[in-house]
Amino acid sequence: FGQWDISLMFVMLGAIAVAFIPFQKAIKNPKTLFNEQIQLPMTTQIDQRLIVGAFIFGIGWGVTGICPAPALTLIGLGHFEALYFIVAMLLGMFIYRVLNKGN
Repeated sequence: FGQWDISLMFVMLGAIAVAFIPFQKAIKNPKTLFNEQIQLPMTTQIDQRLIVGAFIFGIGWGVTGICPAPALTLIGLGHFEALYFIVAMLLGMFIYRVLNKGN
């Protein structure tokens, strides 16, 4: 394992700072600027599915160093090795849909 890169902490703090006010507004009035309803999750329960999903997501992010949205950006920048990640991500989404058809 290499040395921890503190710049990631600043990225996360910046993302939290930018998202904090819009999220607070959405909680109080769940509508878009065009007056469309926003469907916020109502459950606050931490269950096995949430833990397993977060674990798998974290492993994928840690192994590849890529988060889903930037993976698509990497393709646009010519980093075609991101296709491995995108294919695995789409396969995971497909497996989730197959396993949760009855839910």
